[in-house]
Amino acid sequence: MLQFTIIANTTTPVLYMECQEDAIKLIIELITGNPNGKVHTVELTASSILKERLNLLDNFGEKSYKLKSFIKSIPTDHHFILLPGRVDDRIQLYRYMKKISDLDCSPFKLSISDKIVSFMDNHYELRFFWGEERMNIGVYNKSQRICRFCGRSMPEVTFKQKAHAISESLGNKGLICYEECDECNKRFSQTLEQDISNYFRLPLIIKGVKGKKGSPTMKGDNLSIAFNSVNLPKIENDAIVLKTPNMPHTNDPQEITKFLTQNFLFSSVRFKSQNIYKCFCKYALSLLDSRYLTYFKNTIDWINEPPTKHLLPPLVTMPPMVIRLR
Repeated sequence: MLQFTIIANTTTPVLYMECQEDAIKLIIELITGNPNGKVHTVELTASSILKERLNLLDNFGEKSYKLKSFIKSIPTDHHFILLPGRVDDRIQLYRYMKKISDLDCSPFKLSISDKIVSFMDNHYELRFFWGEERMNIGVYNKSQRICRFCGRSMPEVTFKQKAHAISESLGNKGLICYEECDECNKRFSQTLEQDISNYFRLPLIIKGVKGKKGSPTMKGDNLSIAFNSVNLPKIENDAIVLKTPNMPHTNDPQEITKFLTQNFLFSSVRFKSQNIYKCFCKYALSLLDSRYLTYFKNTIDWINEPPTKHLLPPLVTMPPMVIRLR
């Protein structure tokens, strides 16, 4: 099964599609007019000729309707972008949509999240990591390291353990912070990072993300959820299928919700909400150039204290990245 992403400057700007490998020729014929042709660029034009060829997709079933409707919604001779795989990173999508807007000389309507992404893109260097690249942050020489979170150095503390700048449980293998002592590393792994792992447990299972102990699982009374890459069912739409004994014979959502709430208490996914916020801040401080840490002393003190009642500012979450001030 192959995935691809289509992006256009329309009301619904992104379409995710899955198709069998033998359908690729149909996609190529739709774009080029030749089933043996080649697509030389990801930037394509929704020409009237291309739209006339949309009947080639009739064998796709429901997927055909989605794709045909999406392409028909693109103004004739305006651009769209076809990308292999599933691209769901907000900043990357923003950049593609901005590029389409520039190509078509058409206004780009920004949502609130797009405005935040636009600010980030204009003021910071954003670097994305997908597990391939390796980067070490901080001083290499252990004898010269100062822990970013407790301010201590050797011999008062040690730096023997590998401290991941972003939790390994979220899939990060390559971003390492040298300037986190073993004591702070252990404390965070048992508190903040444990809570954020629990908070994201279900999406991590669905995505098949592996941490230090392999793929995560959720276990409760009479039910467990785990990722099985060998025997993973393929479903038309994204869904989680729960098979359990004594499921009530009803279509009433309230009855089903009541049944699940009463019977499936996941003891492994408890967390403190404020620790999620703290952990995101801790990630940012782990990645930040050390010369700016002095401006965040109050933040570091807050991260180190037990959860207390605070009036907290709103938090916007982004995928893991390195942010460097220009």
